[in-house]
Amino acid sequence: MDTGMPQKKQTNSHTRKPLTSFLLSQSLAEGSKSEAFIVPSTRKYNDFGYRIGCSVGFRDQNGYVTWLEARCAVRGEKDLFTAIEELLSPDVFELFHHDMEKPFRTLLVDAKSYGIMRRALGEPQARRILSSLNDIAIKSVGARNRDWQDFYREDVFTHAMIRSSEAYFAYRKGNRVLQGLHELDSDARQAFSIELKGAGPQTVFDFQFDSQNFLRGRIAVIIGQNGCGKTSALAKLSKVLADKESRLADITNRPELNQILAFIHTASVRQFTPSSKEGLARARVFTFNPASPRKQSEESATTLLVDVARGHDSQGPLLKHLAEIFRTEFGEFEVYVPMKVERQGQSNLHDIEHSNPSVHRKPSLRHRRSMPCLRPRRFGYARSLPT
Repeated sequence: MDTGMPQKKQTNSHTRKPLTSFLLSQSLAEGSKSEAFIVPSTRKYNDFGYRIGCSVGFRDQNGYVTWLEARCAVRGEKDLFTAIEELLSPDVFELFHHDMEKPFRTLLVDAKSYGIMRRALGEPQARRILSSLNDIAIKSVGARNRDWQDFYREDVFTHAMIRSSEAYFAYRKGNRVLQGLHELDSDARQAFSIELKGAGPQTVFDFQFDSQNFLRGRIAVIIGQNGCGKTSALAKLSKVLADKESRLADITNRPELNQILAFIHTASVRQFTPSSKEGLARARVFTFNPASPRKQSEESATTLLVDVARGHDSQGPLLKHLAEIFRTEFGEFEVYVPMKVERQGQSNLHDIEHSNPSVHRKPSLRHRRSMPCLRPRRFGYARSLPT
């Protein structure tokens, strides 16, 4: 019946975004009509327990598909490949984004990738593709968080998606790169300069963190004679990079940093503790006390190793880099771990079990007092662990 009222135009909500598909292989994209693709990685490596590595593909005007490395999180899933594999079958080789029952989020692993998309598609189309991928770098938090309220508080985001410095930089600057407000080739390894002020060394440091750097753009070395102020300078650098309000230095082209780790000699720890109200945001300080910190304000070495173990960049896990350094600099370095073993039938008594029983010495009185729940029969060295 004609009511005389204008008819509402019938629209399909699925057509508002470019069609995006989940695939298990990049080769399957050739037979798909989608404009964007997500292919889970088959690598066994995980980001803090989450296997969310993937390749993101987009089709240009000529039909050619370009692939970029990315991360993709699906709510409630720790293994992206397994989650998508269970939703597909030999007869169904692709899963469209609007058929996903669980919300998902993606993030390109570096800011350069956003520049690649902008050059290939132009900003409007690149933004449409990223919107269909639910990319977390291009919109405000509230606009993209309605279907996954706790996403930014969950480990999959804080520990996995922005685990590396490059990914964190992409999350913070990807939208600006897409708009052309940053250099298209920007990434976390940018050059910056720091001029120290106040008491102590007043030095200018020019950090050339770029691909042409001899040390791969990831390491800067401060060299000087004993007593020239290297440790004091490092303490100042840590403070000013951790606290944007600090007046201890002038920084040109300040980098975006998500944490500061300071490796220092135990005797120098006092130089890293702020002595004024200016140091409200300070660097995290670790001293090498493997068993436990000597002071309540100190972090244990195990906490430090967890932070290093979380790190990952384009060259591989940071823990692997640390192990290679130990092998090179300390060829005979070994780690010994005592193991607590319960006595049969005596749940409140324990022994210290070791794989090297040839070395024996009784625990000191101090050792007995510090662990009253233990009754060591022998105290030697535990099994050595490779670095």
